[in-house]
Amino acid sequence: MRGQAALEYMILLGVLLTFLTGIFIYSSQASSLSLRTTQSIETVKAVADAADRIYKTGGGNTTVTVDIPSGVVNQSVANKAIRLTLRIGDQTGDAFTATAGNVTGSLPTAQGRYKIVVEMISSGVQVRPL
Repeated sequence: MRGQAALEYMILLGVLLTFLTGIFIYSSQASSLSLRTTQSIETVKAVADAADRIYKTGGGNTTVTVDIPSGVVNQSVANKAIRLTLRIGDQTGDAFTATAGNVTGSLPTAQGRYKIVVEMISSGVQVRPL
């Protein structure tokens, strides 16, 4: 009788651990996606805010430190918009912010912390990694 009870407890424990492992993996992936999405939105907003300040004052330059998340597949700094395209599973999503004036330049797409120079030029505001 004891052997059967021990076997039943082991099976129950195995099923429970399998279930908990699945929940842990799912929550870890969801948390990572949320962090990457937040980082991309904050990056785009920080650069756009700096570009708007430079544009509205009519000159000068500034440096902004941003965190580029993993999974960035494309970037665009053109016309009056700044965009980072992020791979989310087998799909993509954009972090996008409009700016007050024309912007040109580029942002890095590799994961990491970067200093971005935002400066006034004759055609608008230029954005480039330092």
